[in-house]
Amino acid sequence: MKFGLMCQIQMPRPWKPDAEQTAYRNALDHVVAAEAAGFSHLWVTEQHFFMEIGHCSSQDMFLAAASQRTHSMRLGFGVILVPCHNPFMVAERVATLDVLSGGRAEFGFGRGTSPYIVEGLGFDPAIGREVGEEALKAVLMMHENEWF
Repeated sequence: MKFGLMCQIQMPRPWKPDAEQTAYRNALDHVVAAEAAGFSHLWVTEQHFFMEIGHCSSQDMFLAAASQRTHSMRLGFGVILVPCHNPFMVAERVATLDVLSGGRAEFGFGRGTSPYIVEGLGFDPAIGREVGEEALKAVLMMHENEWF
């Protein structure tokens, strides 16, 4: 059996002036402790516009930091909101993490947990499935082929 960790960078109120920095540092400390305890993977959510639940809007940055503090733990995007991002940039972010981590990156994708998230990024959730499928196909093609 394998155990993993899922992280959202939660920040319950009241907030102190250094709350964001403290939350990120604590989360990275948890990742290091989890690997030392034998946890096999870490998945980090992409969150936008949630006041206390998720402050990780740039999961690739957090995962890159985690990659430099861990040695064997698999590092996953859980999930990248593919309809809201340029597919080329998604492919590059995943590939860059894979390089930085020595081949430990995992790619999770989705449309978002709530219309609130994607609407705030200027995306119409009514076409999420269609746009997400097209974006995913493009990202996978980029990872499968040197040129396409």
